[in-house]
Amino acid sequence: MEKNYTKFRNIALILIIILITLVAFVGIYTKKLNTYKDFIPEYKKGMDFDGFVELKFKLSDKSEEKEVWIDENGDFKGYVVKEDDTAEEETQGPEEASKESENEHISIFKKETRTIKDNEDSVLNKESYNRTKNIIERRLRDVGVSEYNIHLDNSTGNLTIDMPDSKDVTSLYQLVTSKGQLNIIDSNDGVVLIDGKHIKSASAVYGQSQKGDGGYQVYLQIIFDKEGTKLLKDVSTVYVDSTDSEGNTTQKTIEIQLDGQTITKTYFSSANGPIGNGQIQIPVGSSTTDNATFSDYLSSTSKTATVIDSGRLDNIYTLTSDVFVVSKISDNFILIAKIATCVLLLLITIVLAIAFKGKGFLAGISNIGFISLLSIMIRYTNVTITFNSLIILSMLELLNIIFIVMLLKAINNTKDGSKIAFADTVKKYYLAIIPVIIFALILTFESTITVGTIGMIAFWGLFVQLVYNIVITRTFYLQ
Repeated sequence: MEKNYTKFRNIALILIIILITLVAFVGIYTKKLNTYKDFIPEYKKGMDFDGFVELKFKLSDKSEEKEVWIDENGDFKGYVVKEDDTAEEETQGPEEASKESENEHISIFKKETRTIKDNEDSVLNKESYNRTKNIIERRLRDVGVSEYNIHLDNSTGNLTIDMPDSKDVTSLYQLVTSKGQLNIIDSNDGVVLIDGKHIKSASAVYGQSQKGDGGYQVYLQIIFDKEGTKLLKDVSTVYVDSTDSEGNTTQKTIEIQLDGQTITKTYFSSANGPIGNGQIQIPVGSSTTDNATFSDYLSSTSKTATVIDSGRLDNIYTLTSDVFVVSKISDNFILIAKIATCVLLLLITIVLAIAFKGKGFLAGISNIGFISLLSIMIRYTNVTITFNSLIILSMLELLNIIFIVMLLKAINNTKDGSKIAFADTVKKYYLAIIPVIIFALILTFESTITVGTIGMIAFWGLFVQLVYNIVITRTFYLQ
């Protein structure tokens, strides 16, 4: 009776494994709108399998003659604003106020015409190229680009960046071409009041509109360091609205510029007093109740904040080409790889059966079930498949075979029963692979897919292996 039960149990387990294998390698298809679709999610494939966009950048050779403000040491203090640059500004104060502001700066700075290059000779070197590359990588990571390759030519400084194709590619390559120089300047004459080097952090924030319309307003929040906080307090004391004895209101304005482009032109309220907390919030767009519009504002502001927060690039790049590179791995190759995997699993089963007879055959069947279940797990955990992940999958299969062989030897060499043999094997096996488990956990927190996918698959693979062998493999050998 007991033998019949064991046979029935093992046959049931084999049927379950066959079902899992069919689901993993064939799928479960359901009819939807006159087509059949696999119920199991598709593998999330990386650039190695789906192709990628290749963006090529070269160092900008742009130069321009400009009139600038310089101090007594010859250091740059801003670009001189020409009269026609401010003539049509609605918020411009009276002509006398403009002249007064300019005369105030003339007493400190002087004008000089200089040739301004996007890339000065001082930054055309390997050290600058690598600093720029590191900042660009940080920007890509901060906006959530987890898979990319950056190739730097140390001799020319040119960059090639490979990343998955998406609708965001255009906005993403702006992370490479934006220097990230934020300045607060005097609107009247262009003198820099607060340099971007005093910025401690930048972020995108939002809050409910004060208009009472139920909408939300997105802000670019800038927090300054200690010296920047002092400068901001001074600026917010001077650049305010004022009312003369006749009731006429004028404003002394500033401009907040990113890479020479004005983000906003504003002034501070004299009624609120100077800003002493070293923090300003710049409204982006207008308040809105539309989710799509709000998301667009928040996304674009987040990218702007990332550019500012990551630091200024030493080098300025221009995009020279933008092409999609088709993966060399075809669907036929993937099909052949699946067939080869099935053949390999069958060969392993045969070898185990020869070495350990009936127990080895059951172990081989169990191993096929483990690989099948692992492949399903990868789909549901949204792990991206890359060449690195295929290597890890091979290592997990090797580790599982090692575990199975250890278990079969323990069962054959013990008189205490399969339960004791299984417990001893689990103890020895997992003590031996503790370094692998720790390594997998560390890599799991890596944001870059080429590295992070190794940790994710290793972690989930070892977890599935433990649970599966306790539930399935162990049950095969229970008496």
